[in-house]
Amino acid sequence: MQFQVSQEYLDRIRRTAIPQKQPDGLGFTDAEWRQLKKICPEISDPTKGNDLYGIPSGLLQEFREEVAKYPGRVVQEG
Repeated sequence: MQFQVSQEYLDRIRRTAIPQKQPDGLGFTDAEWRQLKKICPEISDPTKGNDLYGIPSGLLQEFREEVAKYPGRVVQEG
């Protein structure tokens, strides 16, 4: 499913999103990185497309409220 969101919301997701795997040199422990992934959007496979994010459960209510403002649509690959 593809959802439309406001530019402000998308900018905030882009700013706060983290990769699935911690990049070398950041210095977080594995436990700390797992905690971050619970509160930050997660960048999904960038080879599949731009702006694909996993939304953690703590941000789902905000996400639902945002997407309710706009129509969604089903996207199918042929």
